[in-house]
Amino acid sequence: MIEKLGREILRADKSTQREDIADHCTNSAWTAWHLVDHVWADMKGNWRLWATLAEEAGVPVGSFDLDFFKTFVLSEQQCPDLAYCRIIATQAKHVGADRGPDDPKFVIDVSKAADFSVSSPTLDWLPIQSEGHRPLWAFKIVEGEDLDGTDRTNAVHLFQNVHDYWERFVDKNEIASG
Repeated sequence: MIEKLGREILRADKSTQREDIADHCTNSAWTAWHLVDHVWADMKGNWRLWATLAEEAGVPVGSFDLDFFKTFVLSEQQCPDLAYCRIIATQAKHVGADRGPDDPKFVIDVSKAADFSVSSPTLDWLPIQSEGHRPLWAFKIVEGEDLDGTDRTNAVHLFQNVHDYWERFVDKNEIASG
């Protein structure tokens, strides 16, 4: 799965067509978020690792379940950029994303569709689902308090940070397949 994430990131970075970029970024986000479940499954039976991670998360070992693991990997000390992947994966799967109190800023606004151009040096990600050529929804990653899009995080860079996190996590904890 980590290798698949790397391939999707590379495809997004090399693509020049708007729809291809959107597809590969969507796939990157889905894969990055689904790695939570895959890594969790690969950790089954490794009680020493569970105890270590539970201690790092500040919860009793008996309470360290998948939900606590998700909270742990999304934490500021682990991989806060993974929150974007969760939001994107949830948005795409459930046609809406609930905002959590610790979520990064995000905008879902069809009117922003015109703000994106493949030739833009700051292109991040605009997934488009269309009926003909009419955009139904758009999503862009923004940083800080700037929700007008002038201080955007490059999606490929963000996904690469998440990829690197998962590689380090799997290697450090000697998890089988990740």
